[in-house]
Amino acid sequence: MNRASSEVNGFSELIQRFERNISIQGKSPRTFDNYSRHVAAIALHFKTLPTELDPEQVKNYLFQLQQRSKTPSQTYFKHTVYGLRFLLKAEGLPYDFLHLPAIPKVKKLPTILSRQEVWRMLQTAQLLKHKLLIGLIYGCGLSLHPHLHCIVPGGGTNKQGKWKDKVRTDKYLFPVKALGKVFRAKFAASLKACGIKDADLMDRLFAKNWVVYAKRPFGGPKQVIEYLGSTPTKSPSATTESKK
Repeated sequence: MNRASSEVNGFSELIQRFERNISIQGKSPRTFDNYSRHVAAIALHFKTLPTELDPEQVKNYLFQLQQRSKTPSQTYFKHTVYGLRFLLKAEGLPYDFLHLPAIPKVKKLPTILSRQEVWRMLQTAQLLKHKLLIGLIYGCGLSLHPHLHCIVPGGGTNKQGKWKDKVRTDKYLFPVKALGKVFRAKFAASLKACGIKDADLMDRLFAKNWVVYAKRPFGGPKQVIEYLGSTPTKSPSATTESKK
């Protein structure tokens, strides 16, 4: 951009307005850096401001970018178009001012599967690893995402049945790494209770570290109620019931 500011008359002022408008729209600095590089490139190519080009010049430039692209995604081409769109908007000009092409959005997969379709996929898979793989892939879309939320109290009962607060208020009640080991052991015990006693499976379960994601302690009862109130309304768990 420094080169464009020094070689293209008026580019420095143009890019300042561009940055201001992108910031006002709530876009990140990375968005400005990305789009401004493409705006600077076309300005250096023609030695003039992009807003002073005619549509035919822009078409020829975009055609050259397409021909240079070695990948089907044509990322550089797309970001050039997006950058020019933002620039025109910042300057109060319509998109058709430069006859910019539309970038089609290709949807290769359905946006959602029904619960019945998911279960049908799981039942079709013969091996357990394939069932787990299907569950993980579908869970990435947050459409069907089984997981467990636990609120750990800041203390516990002693042998006499009386409540005892934890000693330090700024630490977890239990070490996070210990939680992973305990949960792994409890999970394995539940499998055995269900009749799954495969020794090889158990060896593989205990050969890996289990990770528990633990947030910092809540600020107080108000934060606990807010958390419980917001969690069931999120789409992944909207169909589940909250239990005390």
